[in-house]
Amino acid sequence: MATISEALAIALQHHQAGRLQAAEQIYRQILQAEPNHADALHLLGVIAHQMGRHEMAVEYMERAIRLKGNAVAVLNNLGGAYYAVRRVPDAVACWRRVLELKPDCAQSHYNLGNAWMDQGKLDEAVACYRRALEQKPDHAQTHNNLSLALRGQGKLDDAVACCRRALELKPDFAEAHSDLLFTLQYRADVTPASLAEAHAEYDRRYAVPLRGAIAQHENVRDRHDRLRLGFVSPDLGRHPVGYFLVRVLENLSHEQQETICYSDRIVKDDLTLRLQAAATQWRDVIGMSDLRLAKQIQADQIDILFDLAGHTAHNRLLTFARKPAPIQVTWAGYVGTTGLKTMDYILADRYEIRCRSGECAKPLHGGAAGSTEH
Repeated sequence: MATISEALAIALQHHQAGRLQAAEQIYRQILQAEPNHADALHLLGVIAHQMGRHEMAVEYMERAIRLKGNAVAVLNNLGGAYYAVRRVPDAVACWRRVLELKPDCAQSHYNLGNAWMDQGKLDEAVACYRRALEQKPDHAQTHNNLSLALRGQGKLDDAVACCRRALELKPDFAEAHSDLLFTLQYRADVTPASLAEAHAEYDRRYAVPLRGAIAQHENVRDRHDRLRLGFVSPDLGRHPVGYFLVRVLENLSHEQQETICYSDRIVKDDLTLRLQAAATQWRDVIGMSDLRLAKQIQADQIDILFDLAGHTAHNRLLTFARKPAPIQVTWAGYVGTTGLKTMDYILADRYEIRCRSGECAKPLHGGAAGSTEH
């Protein structure tokens, strides 16, 4: 029979290999034998955090820190769990304590940078990201987050350089490419043609390999008597996208349309609740992979799928790249093309869409312009 230390080693192997359920089972067995095993409590909390069970993660890690005191790894991860449940002051306190114990901890500098970013404290965020990069100069995510803070300060050249550095370090970093495209929108020297090419490069690099990942659509209108509309967004709450969408959902005919919202929003507010009440169905998809979300959308037999994020933060463009719905439309969240060949339309008015000649597109009925992406 394996000793506790041997069982812990086996669990760690499973954990590091991504076999979370196997690791979790062993950690629990260790706790049955030794209820105050600090490492098992900590690592069980890490798994809970990875699985999105953040309140449970806090509970396990708080027990671990009471047993292990100033353990840097536990403090750092507990800060992450606190942050996930929006206990921001507690999270900041954990990371500051880590830096008192280990001033060169790149992860805690990075985490603090994220906390300051979320609070709009850009100078503090930039300083933390730069300290993190002093310790880990090849950390692509830190370069990318630094670009966001610099963009917020209006330092667009520096922001673009940081995005490009992130992509040099991690060529498959789709998030950084989206942030680069978003930043380029603000550059006065960028032409519409160069913007179009930059967005097309995103399609070639990330989306083309995903085509064919979803089987042919089986939507048949006589299987359901209402048109099924899907809306994908991380901003279904007090956000411009939420305000754009809520009256649409409230005024669509429930006799003719069925609306399903796929929400990546972490913090819900009163407008989120109003959107939920207006939708036919609501799916929280935080932590769901792009492929799994695409399969869910296909299983829901969505007829028309709306992207409400474009290349903004927490977008799901790599779900749209898999073409889970027969008609896909981008609207409201981003000005301009997504670059995806699997995106069929842009929904916009004549002030948003302009032809390459510089003339406004002619509006369709009701004042909205429908423009194919390509």
